[in-house]
Amino acid sequence: MNLKSGSVDQFEQFSQFKDLQEYNAHLEMWLAVHKKKFSKGELIKNKWCP
Repeated sequence: MNLKSGSVDQFEQFSQFKDLQEYNAHLEMWLAVHKKKFSKGELIKNKWCP
C-alpha cells in the first residue's frame, strides 16, 4: 500500500475506529498499560500528560 499525504478525511477508510471518541478511549486504555515506558518529555510532546 502506498499512501500519499492529504486531508485526514481521505484516510477515514483505513481507520478501525468509528469516531474520535472511540479512538480516544482506546488510546487511554493503551496508555494505562504503556505510559510508564515514556519519558515526561515524550508525554508532554504528545499531550498525554495531565
